[in-house]
Amino acid sequence: MQYFERLATLPSLAELRSRAAAYARHFRLDRAIRTARSTSSGVLPETTIAEICDLWGDGSLTASDGYVRTLLAESQKAHGHVLQCGADLTTLFLALQLERRGVRLWTVENNAHAANTLRTWLAQYELSQAHIIAAPADLTDDGVGYAIDAARLPSPLTLVVCDASNAHPGSARRLLPRIKDKLPPNAVMLVRNVRRRSDFDFLAEWCRDNEASFVVKGKVDPFAKIVLRDRAAAASHQAERINTAFAPQTNGVRAMRLAMPKRGA
Repeated sequence: MQYFERLATLPSLAELRSRAAAYARHFRLDRAIRTARSTSSGVLPETTIAEICDLWGDGSLTASDGYVRTLLAESQKAHGHVLQCGADLTTLFLALQLERRGVRLWTVENNAHAANTLRTWLAQYELSQAHIIAAPADLTDDGVGYAIDAARLPSPLTLVVCDASNAHPGSARRLLPRIKDKLPPNAVMLVRNVRRRSDFDFLAEWCRDNEASFVVKGKVDPFAKIVLRDRAAAASHQAERINTAFAPQTNGVRAMRLAMPKRGA
């Protein structure tokens, strides 16, 4: 009787196959991440990104109208600190991209389970340049966003990523005014899921007030790219144009051709 009871507790053939498939998927994911970790330079290959997204179970990132490519390309150019709002698979991509360059990543997350999961992945692959900051999310007049103490954030922030704007639509509204003093010239901000008219209007107004360029890319998964202009360079360029416009023209002056009188006239 005890034999049949023990036999009944054994996993079925379907369960064994499911476990084997999960183990194989995890093995392939580990191999893909380690391949990306060993990449020496440049932006992570798109084939590696697609494989990791597929094995992770988040295929939406690969069909996000170039968001991941833009994110990694901008992180490759970042020379200061990188700030990200919301921890997800893009956190791992950023950590892999920035680890080779020695640029620090600071990711804000309010979900304790998501934060601990990402910390485990970062520690497993020795991505020491990435840090997860626990911050609560609350509701204000600007929407749901992270309660961040901007004074404790590092500077300069050359790349800011509001990756959780869909779940926390007030993230960009609350974050950008607080970190304005930490943004150097040519700093880049990426805001994902810009779908509401109010979000678009806020970003456009903020860019006008802070002399920044603003463009929305993508149709399926729209995201905004904001670049803070270099005011000193722009003023110098404008002054150079004015000085050139009023400079005396010593060269290139056309000589006047006088009509010579005809002989016998």
